[in-house]
Amino acid sequence: LLCKTTEEIEASYLRSRVRTSDVLIAIRGGIGDVELVPRSIDGANLTQDVARVSAKPGTDPRFIRYCMLSLPVQRDIGRRTTGATIKGLNIEELKELAIPAIPGEKQGAIADFLDAETARIDQLAERYATLADLAVERERTSIAWMLATLPFVKLKRVSSLLPGFSFPSESFGHAGVYERLLRGINVSPGAIDLRDCVRLKHLAPAELKWYQLLEGDVVVGMDRPFVTSGTRAARVSAADSGTLLVQRVCRLRFANPHQAELAYAALLGPRFVGHVEHSLTGVSVPHLSEEQIGDFEVPLLPMRGASEIVGKVREISERTVRLRSTCVEVRARLAERKQALITAAVTGQLDLAREIAEEAS
Repeated sequence: LLCKTTEEIEASYLRSRVRTSDVLIAIRGGIGDVELVPRSIDGANLTQDVARVSAKPGTDPRFIRYCMLSLPVQRDIGRRTTGATIKGLNIEELKELAIPAIPGEKQGAIADFLDAETARIDQLAERYATLADLAVERERTSIAWMLATLPFVKLKRVSSLLPGFSFPSESFGHAGVYERLLRGINVSPGAIDLRDCVRLKHLAPAELKWYQLLEGDVVVGMDRPFVTSGTRAARVSAADSGTLLVQRVCRLRFANPHQAELAYAALLGPRFVGHVEHSLTGVSVPHLSEEQIGDFEVPLLPMRGASEIVGKVREISERTVRLRSTCVEVRARLAERKQALITAAVTGQLDLAREIAEEAS
């Protein structure tokens, strides 16, 4: 009797179905994320990454969701999460989470209040997200128009291109003192992030030093080169220098740093997308070739006025960086405000009657 009967399988299958009155919580990946079951997935089956919390009669599922989003419960979830390599929340630990015992009618009033207030906060946060996206779009369009008056030349004429080396995966390690490796996962539009960085387990041979990145180099992700926020291209900073280039990432090196800035601005603009989008290779994972990147035409640095042009490009970019930073900061404060409001409401720290009266007046 090592196999389940048909009846047992069907019963297990039915138990794993979710209803719109259920609350879902992520117990692997995004642990602690909580949502009500939307009508669009009513009757769907759970995966092992999600647990279901079913509200008992007289309990408002929205109130349960807000309690689980409150700061004390989220901290408790963090303490109960275990696992060395794959973090997870055990079902038995989930059952031990404590939420305030409040009568059902008051639960509904709290949930109604939080539905309205958090919706306003979310709407404001979305506006700042849109503002940040528009700032980037305006930056790229402004720079593209400014550079359109310059003569253009193929990228391979003003830079040396080098695709990364095919390091064997068994030579990777997350610990050690040897060279860091720059993979495609580390390159996003306008930024290099080496927090998820692997290193070589052994000292790299001398001939591989050619693949070391230098400050001022430009790198382009060749797999999935375009994401919603733009082209996966970034400049190498002093902190990133010395990193070894891995396959599926292309390095561009320029003799003139001003030319590098103009070419980099062009790579981030809409013309580069138009240049290669129709000819991307690969069905499931589209990727660029060295030839496609090298054939892209970029503005040629003029003999006169180069510093002035580069200065204007920097000014536009820096203005956008400041605006985006402000948007990120405001959204972070709104998220803090939202969680503080939820915590105060479900724990009784908020005078709900007064808040509703003030809102009505």
